[in-house]
Amino acid sequence: MSDKYIHLLLEEVKKVTEAVHKAEPDVLRYYAIQTKNAQGQDQLIFVEKYGFRSICVEGQDGQLIDFSNRYATAESQKAHRSTVHFQAFAKQAQELLAAPLDVKAGALVAGYETRASL
Repeated sequence: MSDKYIHLLLEEVKKVTEAVHKAEPDVLRYYAIQTKNAQGQDQLIFVEKYGFRSICVEGQDGQLIDFSNRYATAESQKAHRSTVHFQAFAKQAQELLAAPLDVKAGALVAGYETRASL
């Protein structure tokens, strides 16, 4: 990607991250990292974390079953991808990127996100 295109893409990234911050309270983390791939080409990696509303159901044995992570996060992601600002970003990015967006989901398996102040 040429410097001209990366500059244009970074401007679009700034716009979408500001819009997400203002309009999407269920998005807890949303930022992009600029790096190079194995071929030395510029790439952007978005890190996103979605919140959820607590969804608990009492089972027949009286135990609470927590469905929060299974459903609400997926709903938040779907809602995010359908916003006007994300759709505009995806359209613009498609014109500037050398390859289609490659969306992957995963779970934190080690490490931490924040430090608690005691």
